[in-house]
Order: sequence, then structure tokens, then C-alpha cells
Amino acid sequence: MNKPNFLCVGAQKAGTSSIHNILKQHSQIFMSERKEIHFFDWEEQFILGKNWYFEHFKNAENQLIIGETTPTYMYIEKVPERIYNLLGNKIKLLFVFRNPAYRAFSNYKMILGRKEEKYNFKKAIENDLFRIKNKIDYQVDWQYINKGFYSEQINRFLKFFPKENMFFIIFEDDFLNNRKKTFSNLFKFLGVEYQDISLNFKITPQTKLKSYKLNMILNSAHPLNKIAKILVPSKKMRTNIKYFFTKLNQKPTADISELNEVKPFLINEIYKESILELQDLIGRDLSDWLKI
Repeated sequence: MNKPNFLCVGAQKAGTSSIHNILKQHSQIFMSERKEIHFFDWEEQFILGKNWYFEHFKNAENQLIIGETTPTYMYIEKVPERIYNLLGNKIKLLFVFRNPAYRAFSNYKMILGRKEEKYNFKKAIENDLFRIKNKIDYQVDWQYINKGFYSEQINRFLKFFPKENMFFIIFEDDFLNNRKKTFSNLFKFLGVEYQDISLNFKITPQTKLKSYKLNMILNSAHPLNKIAKILVPSKKMRTNIKYFFTKLNQKPTADISELNEVKPFLINEIYKESILELQDLIGRDLSDWLKI
């Protein structure tokens, strides 16, 4: 039975969907057809057991790397120990960090696009702070602020896994501006050869879905995707087609001015200490995140 030896664990709203789809093209890497299996973080999935989880990797053949991407693994406190207990401490882990103020805003836009949020960003942040202060239990997707405390989340993983098994990507520097070099280094970390695959996946800001049905087709093991593999044998070409339809399925939502109004507070009052801790923890200059 195939078991994963690689997990992309987050952060949510930091480009993990694009990274997952890029890695899927590599002939020596098998990424689960279903992104976000949510085995280690959702109780209703976890109780289904390891055989249910491993079933998602049954189609892996001779690939060196077998993996999946669930961006809330990084955030949920119980996840590192669960991964360790099932997969051991040699598993390779990918972490993607995005300026936490922008990450929170992107998270907000996602919920707004689902029509599950009715307030502007400033009010949504105020509501989130109220829930945190009063220790009110609420849905993970609405936890805009707490998901941005990356240093705390990394330290939880370091209790179970060595740092040399972790690969860190800074969304703004590595993914947006140095993508080719970043994936070349990631392939070395994973122990696979460099391949000229499409890196043409972009994050489209301030969008929501026109069709949830089309989004489901594009991001699941839908029968139409199996037909597409037959009609379009080239992984690179299928990736470009998927990117085209993903962009076509998006429309504008919240304006960036909503973030600009709240950003100084988020950076100076909420995230500054955590950003400095993460900077020391991973040995990367994050001073750009502190600029208002």
C-alpha cells in the first residue's frame, strides 16, 4: 500500500493550490488527485482510518515522491503529532509563508466569495478579535488572524520533525518573483530530477467564483479530467488549459483599500513579534512584511 513521504502543509491562501498543481506535472512526483484530503485535521475524515487515507495514493506507480496538500495542516495544533504517529519523522514537509496581513485578507475574500461573510474587512477583523478575546469557538475558515502566527505553528512541527526535513517558501520572494529557482531547489530537496514543467500558475487577487461546479470539476477527480488526459496527453498543456479556465471562472470581490485601512494595525499590533520570530527561525529576511 502506497504511503505519502511528502506533505505540503500550508499556509492557507499562500499559493498552495498552484504549488500542488505544478508538482503534479513532475513524472517522479505523485500528488493526490484530490487536493486537501483533510485527513489529519478533520475528525470525520481521521476516524475513517489509515486505509481510507492511503487509498488516495493507490494510483502512484514508481514515483520517488508521493504526497498531498492540505494547507490547514500547518495551523491545526493536533496535526503534527498525528502525522508523526502515522508517517514517522522522516517525511518531508513544505511550508509556504505569505505576509500574514495579506493572507488574512485573502482568507476573508474567500469567505466573502462563498457569501458566508457579510461585513467589510475591518469589521470582520474586529469580530475575529472579539471571538479570540472571549475564547469563542468558531469555524476554522473564519479564523483570519490566528492562522498568521507562523512561528508558533513551525515550533509545533519542530517537536516531532527535524528542520532538515522542512522546506520553506516565502510567497512574495520565492513563489512570485523567483519561481524557477525555487522549484529547482525544491526538486533537489525532494530528491527528484529537474524537469521543464509549466510554472504558469498565478494567484489572482480579489476574486470569487462564478461557478462552484466548474471549480469542483477543475480541482477534483472528476470524470471529465480523465477524458482530458486522453485527449490532451501533455501534462504541461493540460496545466495551461486548467489555468485558463480557472482565471475565466473568477470575478472581482473586496477592494484592496479595505486591507490598506487595517494593515498598519495588523502588522504593528498583531503580527510584528511573530514575524521577527519566524525570521530568526527560518533564517530569512522578512523586513518587507513589516513595511506599512
